[in-house]
Amino acid sequence: MLRRSSYTFGTVLSLAVVAGCSRAPLSGSVASTTLFDASATQRSSTDDSDLWVGAARRQVSPAALRREAKEVRGSVAVFPTRVLSARSGGISPRFRARGPVVTGVLLYPDFSGRLIPAANATVRLEARTGALGGSKEIVSGVTDQSGRWVVEVPSGFLGKTFTSTYELGNKRWTLQKLRWEGPRIEALSASGHDTGERTLEPNTQNGKAALIHQIWNRALTAFEREAISTDAWWTRQITTRWPADGNYYSMGTVSLTDAEWWDVNGHEIGHAIFFNAFNSASGGGQHKIDECYGADLAWSEGFASFFSAVISIDRADSDAKFEYMVPRRKPIRIENVPADVCQGHTNEWRVSAALWDLYDTHQDGQDRVAVDFKNIWGALVKTNTPGRIADVRGAFSRIAAASEEDIRPSLAAAFAQSGVPVPGFQIAR
Repeated sequence: MLRRSSYTFGTVLSLAVVAGCSRAPLSGSVASTTLFDASATQRSSTDDSDLWVGAARRQVSPAALRREAKEVRGSVAVFPTRVLSARSGGISPRFRARGPVVTGVLLYPDFSGRLIPAANATVRLEARTGALGGSKEIVSGVTDQSGRWVVEVPSGFLGKTFTSTYELGNKRWTLQKLRWEGPRIEALSASGHDTGERTLEPNTQNGKAALIHQIWNRALTAFEREAISTDAWWTRQITTRWPADGNYYSMGTVSLTDAEWWDVNGHEIGHAIFFNAFNSASGGGQHKIDECYGADLAWSEGFASFFSAVISIDRADSDAKFEYMVPRRKPIRIENVPADVCQGHTNEWRVSAALWDLYDTHQDGQDRVAVDFKNIWGALVKTNTPGRIADVRGAFSRIAAASEEDIRPSLAAAFAQSGVPVPGFQIAR
């Protein structure tokens, strides 16, 4: 769902460098009004409430998060973590550094409650400086796929006391105003420090933030596993606001209500990807997933759902479907669309299903193609196709143009099977 002006029911992309939060001295209490922006309503010309309104709400309340916070840094809540082990296995001998090296491992709970590595999270180390005991960020690092981080601290800080926090984010995305307690070093040693393993606490409200970070990781993995470069268009960091007043993307910010709604959250992240990577039209107004409306809005909404499927659903699934999206019609099946759904390129459900039939490896009916995501993406990304994409038929034209001529009829047949015929389609030049 895209928001641009205002709607009562209710995704910031600044990729250059990870934005640092205010490093004010720690406060002993949690502020009651400014930590979480859940009460703010952003009005919009696009009403996407059909995506989520009517579901049994499990939204984490701002009050519940406030109660779990250990301390506050400016407007940033810092939550406690649990120490799992005093050591994390040490540092690879391949890591070369001139100064002291500090390392550690961060884990967090996944959708089943199992602890897994927290990849692509940021650790920030601060040193006590000055006579008044203030703190200053000295160095930061990002966790790898094993959840491990390694940073080199300037030798001038030997003997200093360090505190640290974790952020579920990096240069590409961040969860706004949320941090977690990291390890403390009483006196930095020249031999370095292995700070052990920590985890976000499972079965807590704040621990659910890990689920949103995992959907972001799935999005990044979708590009990395097919060696798709994101550098040319993902040039700003995307802020995620949670818990928010609704689920929507507006002005570079993803707003989410429920961390467990993997499909809804993937859809909103898909909007952020769409509007940063494509030169595409975007319509507004009310839209329902089973009705027809403007072709431009159906294209942006349909792609967002397709992207959510690409990052979370098995490509070979014979009944690919979403779990939480659009409660009144769930499960939303994109492999087997119900017959009563409006036909054509002006319906978002049909748009997402048509794109899925190009991509998936499950063959049925007229769907006998399986186009890799990198080929679909390469045909649509604005760095390769500067022309404006007005609707999904324009997207199809570009995908067909980038494909071998002998499979183009099969691409059209797959689209038609999903209810989006492209008769006499023109190859984009």
